Amino acid sequence: MYGALLGDLIGSPWEFNRIKHDRFEMFSAQCAFTDDTIMTVAVADSLLHNVDPAASMRAWAQRVKPQRGGYGAIFWVWLNNPDDEPYGSAGNGGAMRVSAAGMLGSTLDDVLAKATMVTACTHDHHIGLNAAKATAHAIWMAKNHATQNQIRVALEDAYGYDLSRPYEVVQRECFHSELAIPSVPEAITCALQSTSFEDCMRKVVALGGDSDTQAAIAGPIAEMLWGIPEEYMFELRARIPAHMLNIIDAIYIA
Repeated sequence: MYGALLGDLIGSPWEFNRIKHDRFEMFSAQCAFTDDTIMTVAVADSLLHNVDPAASMRAWAQRVKPQRGGYGAIFWVWLNNPDDEPYGSAGNGGAMRVSAAGMLGSTLDDVLAKATMVTACTHDHHIGLNAAKATAHAIWMAKNHATQNQIRVALEDAYGYDLSRPYEVVQRECFHSELAIPSVPEAITCALQSTSFEDCMRKVVALGGDSDTQAAIAGPIAEMLWGIPEEYMFELRARIPAHMLNIIDAIYIA
């Protein structure tokens, strides 16, 4: 969970200023939370307090404005129309906000049920839904001490992703896309081929893709694999409002 928020912060300067190298300042003055953090908190709040996820997302969108960037046009319409149905999204937004399901699920079946519940209110296309399930699945496995290779094999079997391509190939072929395919497997690959949380973040930004969202997807997987450096947590608490962090903190003691 912390990894998702850190990923959003670290990736935020590069979403529209894309780079193909890893030589960047990790926490610059341009780092700021986006809609990805707000929706991650909203989903966590929903799962912690048994609140309808659609209602929680709409409430948090009204309560907090992004410091950087903004919501996608179709999602914004959905947020502002409480009677709107799911709109068949195959985007990466469901995977970006789903990390609480991977943290709170007691079994894999529970994780996937939670991921489906908080995703299908918008991303009911099977590609978007599977991306959220795959992300939560990977977080849960990493939390339960699975190896990177075990996670790779499980996700390839369950979702048909190719996570075996070397990072250098993924980076070379990556382009900016907000669709779940290809962006979610790319993000997961960064986590599964990383050697530390920092290494994962640098790999994601250097893809030159949808950097804040992909880092928010890879971040909680890398967090469960490697932990988060203390200095990164200091930056997180300095940059995210306390009322938002209170929700995320509660995930770790739930």
